[in-house]
Amino acid sequence: FSVVKLMPSRLRQIGIAKTEPGDENNQDVSALVGKVDIRQLENFSQSDPDAYSYSGGLNRTTQGLLEFVEMFKAPIKVLHPLLTATQEGSYNGTENFGAFPY
Repeated sequence: FSVVKLMPSRLRQIGIAKTEPGDENNQDVSALVGKVDIRQLENFSQSDPDAYSYSGGLNRTTQGLLEFVEMFKAPIKVLHPLLTATQEGSYNGTENFGAFPY
């Protein structure tokens, strides 16, 4: 395999992300941790890591910068992945996968 040097880039969404909380009634954590890509389910099973869309804020900013807009207005359930990622160094996704490193 080859080693590629990556630099944080807001334009290419590498290492820098901005996450906004959704509706107060909808406690969806997929904006932070990603979700299963429905388009990939025709090729992979739902529990396959290749079917997972690593589009969440924590996925895109591993060892980078995450701006969480209106963090204190977000529901408590949405804040759990942030707390787990910063304290334990890993967080769980929305499906039955192992912990993702942070």
